[in-house]
Order: sequence, then C-alpha cells, then structure tokens
Amino acid sequence: MERAQIVLDRSRALAAATARPPDITEAAVDLLQAAGDDTTLRHALRIGRTRLRRDPADPAVQHAVHLLESVITFLGQKPSQHELTTTASS
Repeated sequence: MERAQIVLDRSRALAAATARPPDITEAAVDLLQAAGDDTTLRHALRIGRTRLRRDPADPAVQHAVHLLESVITFLGQKPSQHELTTTASS
C-alpha cells in the first residue's frame, strides 16, 4: 500500500475515533508523521477527493477529507481550489 493511502486511512480513523472533531494540532502531528512530508498529505487528499467523486455519500471519506483539508490549512498550506471539498459535510 502506498504511503498516501495509509495517510488517508489514518485520517479516516482519526476522524471516526470520537463523536467530536479531533484536536487539529494532534491530528496534524499524527498525519504529518504518517506522511513524512506535505506532498504526501496532498496526495492523500487527492485520493480522498477521488473516492468522494465515486461515492459522495460516504461519510467516513467525507470526514477524512475534511480533516486532511483542515490539517493542510493548519500547517499553513491552503489546499488549492481543486483540493477543496465541494460536498456538504457535517
């Protein structure tokens, strides 16, 4: 399994771990350690966005993508326009 896929899976696990959103600082550290670099974080986000296009009703992927977007923004790198979530997320 490629590293970006592992990061997406980790994002999904973090997003699902509690009823409330995970602490962004802890999530950023966790996901950046899993990714190794910001390029891999962005790649994981692209994989997640592709999955959402195939199944826009998958809440686990919606939450994982939202968390990755939040982490990328938190790290000071705004997701590019094509990387932003266009589906409604709760």
